[in-house]
Amino acid sequence: MCDLAAIGPIAHAHGALTLIDCVSSLGGIPLHTDEWQLDICVAGAQKCLAGPPGISLMTVGDAAWERIRGNPQAPRASYLSMLDWKEQWIDGDKFPFTPSVSDVHGVEAACDELLEEGLEASIERHERSAAACRAGARAMGLELWPRSEEIAAACVTAIAVPDPLTDVQVRAHCRERYSVMISGGQGAGNLVRIGHMGPSARSLHPVVGLAAVGRTLADLGVEVEIGAGLEAALSELSKASAPVAST
Repeated sequence: MCDLAAIGPIAHAHGALTLIDCVSSLGGIPLHTDEWQLDICVAGAQKCLAGPPGISLMTVGDAAWERIRGNPQAPRASYLSMLDWKEQWIDGDKFPFTPSVSDVHGVEAACDELLEEGLEASIERHERSAAACRAGARAMGLELWPRSEEIAAACVTAIAVPDPLTDVQVRAHCRERYSVMISGGQGAGNLVRIGHMGPSARSLHPVVGLAAVGRTLADLGVEVEIGAGLEAALSELSKASAPVAST
């Protein structure tokens, strides 16, 4: 994760705008767009927010709107035109184009559930799931990809793939043998990621993911302390005020 509280004011002091990727993290980490002077934030509904895929959420600050208006190359009369959306939807209270009605209602329902749970409770739930997953991976003897806890995300745990395996081998075996899907990274295929966002940050999902990864590595010849890892993860989850088995 990035220190957005520090980056926003520094960028503004140098006349730069900030464009923040919040696709996975909205609803799972603190995000104070105005206080941190963040100009544009783009989020996905299907991650920590637990809404439907296929719809994007954005915040746009005054400085960003001014820059967009001053750009003659900005698209107009297009679904991708932010100015069309602002002038006709935000200012005019009507959709400029045909909306995906079911997706809009799905996002509204997801937001209602988030408000019912409470934003702070949702953030704490994601942080607790992340802490459980990281503690479990370390106790298994695995190496976490982030260099420190401070930069680790609350919505996913990245684990280095032990030599001589590749992420493709690990992911394929985990899915085919244990019916658990994990993802890889964006680089050379030397890490796997266990997601714990939205519904996957509830109940025992992080433990199931860890168990599947642990068993997969053991099947592929890696020495891992699966029992110690699951015990460490459950120990973290037991710190919750609500029962860990709730759904």
